[in-house]
Amino acid sequence: MRVFITGGGGWVGSVTVSELLNHGHQVIGLARSDESAATLKALGADVLRGDIEDHAVLRAAAKDADAILHLAYTTNFEEMERGSHVEQAALQTMGDVIAHTNKPLILTSGTLAVMDMTGTRGGEAATEETTPLRDVPPFSYRIRSEDMLIELAREKGIRGMVVRLCPVVHGKGDVRFITIFGGMAKKNGKAVYIGEGRTRWPAVHRVDAAVLLRLAVEKGRAGGMYHAVAEEGVAMKQIMQTIAKKVGVPAESVGHEEAGQAMGAFGSLIGVDDRTSSEMTRKELGWEPTEIGLLEDIEQNYFL
Repeated sequence: MRVFITGGGGWVGSVTVSELLNHGHQVIGLARSDESAATLKALGADVLRGDIEDHAVLRAAAKDADAILHLAYTTNFEEMERGSHVEQAALQTMGDVIAHTNKPLILTSGTLAVMDMTGTRGGEAATEETTPLRDVPPFSYRIRSEDMLIELAREKGIRGMVVRLCPVVHGKGDVRFITIFGGMAKKNGKAVYIGEGRTRWPAVHRVDAAVLLRLAVEKGRAGGMYHAVAEEGVAMKQIMQTIAKKVGVPAESVGHEEAGQAMGAFGSLIGVDDRTSSEMTRKELGWEPTEIGLLEDIEQNYFL
């Protein structure tokens, strides 16, 4: 297939480009910057200069593609509402171009959209069928895009589908949540978790996530909701203890207020359970994660 990808120079996107190329697909990557263009070229992808707000570029790329993978999105929580509007306009543009072709149009979202904010699930894992948080910004901003894409799949005759990524997509070179938490632990002289640290976050190695995205391109169905989850729930206490050991500080149980003082907005987030299942995804797409788990990865490849 000729696959058009946005965000192909990013943390997940770059390994997804390699995964697609290694399985015989041609990849055309959208590049907003010289750095992104160089990354895509080095991986072996064709490069298309532009960004997701350039709808003329998107229309041309979508028309020539056999499949579209949309991974580009802002990681700044303060810009997520604007980012959702930009994303939806891009999805609409590309969806219109490939209408009634049954071509795949895949959106990446996040499992935080189905986290247990109220603790009412009683420890049960969210599934691909769990109702998302449509009224809890900023996480609900991604749900607007999910809903829109599923509607496009129904109305436009395309294979629109969503792949939800874990908050922790780990691997050597990661600069996201785990690295941020480690930096905070060094600054504070301790790694903190709330209460008994029983809240759980799902995790996936970025290579495994790339495999799932490739399988979605090849086999995903219209309206499909898929979870890129290798470990459905790693306890926050274990995460913080492992980080603490690597950065050379103690791990400590604190209350919600102290967690907020130590970690800012992240202090509330680590107290929310996001245990998430991928059982349906694995059965439908035949996906089997093979990379090392989060705790082992932290021990081997983080804070070196």
